[in-house]
Amino acid sequence: MSKYDVRFDQAKTVVIGDNPTVFVVENASPNPPSTAGNSSIPRADLLTALNTSNAELRAYPHEIAGLHLDRPEVDEICRWIVDANTGSFGMVVDQPGSGKTVIMRSVLVRLSEANVPVLAIKADSLSGIKNASDLATRLNLPLSVKDLATTLAKDGIFAVLMDQVDALSMNLSRDQPTLDVMLNTLAVLRDIENVKVISSCRTFDLNHDPRLSGITPDKKFPLLPLTDQQVTSVLESLSIDPGRLLPSHRSLLTNPLHLSLYAQLVANHDGSNVPESFSTLQELYEALWQKQIANTPPAAPAATECTAAIYALVDAVQNNSQLTAPLGVLDTHAEAARYLQQINFIRRERNNYLFAHQTLFDYCYARRFVAASRSVSREILAGPQGLFERSQLVQILAYLRGTDRRPKKGKTHMSDMTERELKALQIAAKAKLQRSGDRWFVPSQTKGKGGDYYYTVKPDPIHPHCTCPDFESRKLRCKHIFAVEYTIEREQTSDGQTVVTETLRISQKTYSQDWPSYNKAQTHEKEHFQKLLHELCKGIGEPSQTIGRPRMPLDDMIFSAAFKVYSTVSARRFMCDLRDARAKGYISRVPAYNTIFKYFENDLLTPHLQINRRECVTIANC
Repeated sequence: MSKYDVRFDQAKTVVIGDNPTVFVVENASPNPPSTAGNSSIPRADLLTALNTSNAELRAYPHEIAGLHLDRPEVDEICRWIVDANTGSFGMVVDQPGSGKTVIMRSVLVRLSEANVPVLAIKADSLSGIKNASDLATRLNLPLSVKDLATTLAKDGIFAVLMDQVDALSMNLSRDQPTLDVMLNTLAVLRDIENVKVISSCRTFDLNHDPRLSGITPDKKFPLLPLTDQQVTSVLESLSIDPGRLLPSHRSLLTNPLHLSLYAQLVANHDGSNVPESFSTLQELYEALWQKQIANTPPAAPAATECTAAIYALVDAVQNNSQLTAPLGVLDTHAEAARYLQQINFIRRERNNYLFAHQTLFDYCYARRFVAASRSVSREILAGPQGLFERSQLVQILAYLRGTDRRPKKGKTHMSDMTERELKALQIAAKAKLQRSGDRWFVPSQTKGKGGDYYYTVKPDPIHPHCTCPDFESRKLRCKHIFAVEYTIEREQTSDGQTVVTETLRISQKTYSQDWPSYNKAQTHEKEHFQKLLHELCKGIGEPSQTIGRPRMPLDDMIFSAAFKVYSTVSARRFMCDLRDARAKGYISRVPAYNTIFKYFENDLLTPHLQINRRECVTIANC
């Protein structure tokens, strides 16, 4: 991406600045040119196309134990949609499993019954969408979403439901082009008269995703828990006495997803051994796994086959960083795939498989991670810490918190850890810890909003200190101190000594240093580096060029790019080093610092850098 992006309409020749790059972009608009004003498609045909496109959301499971639970939010949303003076964009927000998609389905049904034209888009089933035409094709629409909305809104309110846009967030997916199209479509729809857009999103993603957090709805619709009467009606339909359930269990079931899972667990029970003591979602999923996967019915595929199919789908979803996977992923597990669809463990949408709920993928991913004997501490301390990776680590920690904690002999295991240590790993994975001298600033997990309240930690090995209430009252290591210790384990001391991490806790092992040799090497390192780099870059051929201004020599650019990375300073400050290298004969010309940045993104360098890397390894092994 250039520093300045300048757009010229109908330009014939454009040359700007030193060594400019001119891009010709066709159809750069997020939506193709509108043809709505001249559309000859009858309104009845457009409404038929809408009905076909909406079938996916309309078919979404919406009953618990055969009962449809009316939610008061549906009435509120429908009133907002038909009122022309309430804004154009509303958002349904709440925690996972709160029934957002079922509410969106209910809104679709209610508006359709009232003859209000509606377009429903399930974002969790979208992938590989690069422009508005792709989106219209995926939705089986004869016009782009913009043109369709413009046409139908001429006669009154037109509603667009965008369900689960959080499925495209950086937390759950890396299909950013699809998110770009959806956000561009949303921006366009908000400016069309008589168009009302309702989207649904998880609270966490709306607050923390860098793209979604920039959305400002005109109206938010937070969801209420299920009422005690609604929970009781479902339990009684299952012949369960609500009075026998523990208070924590009753509270858990006020979440629609939790209630649905419990209904699956107790379905067809004989009145004995009815589970009555669940307190977490992880416990519900574990019980469901034991019932449907670990102990499959006689006519179903073996448990090992079902587990293999689930883990194959988990791997495909994880590797693609999307919540869907192509049908071919389970070709070798066809019978298991059919069984998993029958029990609503996974579902098929268009040409993809996905788990019945995002949280079910979370659980299966964590189970797969632990089954593979992978180290969560190593993932946290050595792996990348982007939003996607942090989300996966939190899933694993939640799974481990609900598993057996008995010590594993001869091995430090996550299940040996205290609640504070588990919380600390979550902080190390999710939060940004800041350091100033010997003090660390750890964001509070309970105070403030958006991480604007910090506790001060001094991680002294003998007498650590934290300003949080937990440490002040116990005078023992709190989760904030543990989080700092885990973060320190990623680092290496600056005096040449090597830190060797033995366990999750800090364990340093130092080695004697040959200081004379070390000092000599450090004081002459840059000189030797330039000589070696120059030798590696010699003899690099120049690609053929028949048109355009002469390029910078490729060996000069590879030398400059590698030297820039080595220097660790800004490109502007680095120019002094390049002029010195030119004076010493290592390069023939000094490129502009912007030219270096441009070549960082040039595919011509890739094969040469790979060759140089192999040569560097050979030199290092000599």
